[in-house]
Amino acid sequence: MGKTKPQYTSYSILKSLKGSNDQMLFYKRAAEINKGFKLRYISSVSNIKDEELILVCESDKIDSLNATGMSIIDSWNGCNLMIKK
Repeated sequence: MGKTKPQYTSYSILKSLKGSNDQMLFYKRAAEINKGFKLRYISSVSNIKDEELILVCESDKIDSLNATGMSIIDSWNGCNLMIKK
């Protein structure tokens, strides 16, 4: 049998919070209600806590996190799930 990936249900999303965020907040709330996820949005690398899981899809933010030595746990569709140690 193949190994299945773990389901991450609690993480922060690092994203530039420019302009209207209505769509982003809609999908966040839908994931919380429908899937039981616990999500938070952060806009700055300085807001990341130790041992926090971070989902990041913006290439400039990925580069910033790589420079801080964060570890990549998983990758898909151009996004990385990373952890601060």
